[in-house]
Amino acid sequence: MDDVTAAAHAAVAWLDAHNGRSPGEVSVRVGKVAEELGEAWAAWIGVTGQNPRKGRTHTPADVADELADVVLAATTASLSLPEPGPPTAPDVAEAGDVAGALLGLTAAVGRAASTRSDNGDNGETGETGDTAARLADVVAAARTTIAQLGFDPDTVLARRAAAVRARFSGSEPR
Repeated sequence: MDDVTAAAHAAVAWLDAHNGRSPGEVSVRVGKVAEELGEAWAAWIGVTGQNPRKGRTHTPADVADELADVVLAATTASLSLPEPGPPTAPDVAEAGDVAGALLGLTAAVGRAASTRSDNGDNGETGETGDTAARLADVVAAARTTIAQLGFDPDTVLARRAAAVRARFSGSEPR
């Protein structure tokens, strides 16, 4: 995950320079993971055509790209915590279908967010390990779901990480 970590470090540096790293800012970064997951859900709904008014609007590749954004957001959030650093991907059982995997991701993001809110967003380092562990679960689940879609997670993540690095390479993101 070197490309992902490098991209996340670039995002953290840019965000820190522009927004600081207060406990509230870190919570927003954790919340960004949920936003990206919402985009993955929207893409999956577009793949399946669940919205009859819109029909089929997305491809599995779109879902994989959105899941890569989930990984990047989770890694950025984790690197924003006081310690211990980027999440590592634990072994996870593959979900039976993409919708089930997205539900699992939703739960994982919820657990990561709850570790922040349970501590009153006070920025104490006590919740850091719990939050990092929950974000690691998000990363692992998103990587597994990318693979379920028939894409190589490392390839998808490298492509998205390069785009993030390019976006944060100047004084203003593109």
